[in-house]
Amino acid sequence: MTNPFTCLRYLGVSGRDVSSDSEGSRLLARWIQKVQTQQYNSRMNSFEETLIVVWRQALVDEADVVKLGSERYLVTRSKAKMLRQVIFAVDGNSIVGVEQNPKTKSRWASIARSGKKVMQFIQDGRYVAVVADGKMTLYGKRTT
Repeated sequence: MTNPFTCLRYLGVSGRDVSSDSEGSRLLARWIQKVQTQQYNSRMNSFEETLIVVWRQALVDEADVVKLGSERYLVTRSKAKMLRQVIFAVDGNSIVGVEQNPKTKSRWASIARSGKKVMQFIQDGRYVAVVADGKMTLYGKRTT
């Protein structure tokens, strides 16, 4: 195992700033937790922003193709109800965005009936999020 003082020196913390090995370990653990939290928040913000971009292009702009960076994803319509849908990738995971059917009894359908654009997002057969009128709601925890 790496000596915490070696890691702290690498991070720019001198030995004078740390009075004991256990204090160095606590500082290192706190730094690792901070970095992991920043990475998690960065991934989540990126995920949220991506869903809103997909929603905007597919429903608001009524684009035939959703553009995410250099990738292009075809917007199709479901056979039965003619709802717009798009299959795209986020961090290597396949996500399906489906326009909300306004003819159902859900609260999201009610919002869609009121004229707002609503898209549900499905990953691994589970609803993970919804974007309604540009605002995103996450369902539970997303698997990464």
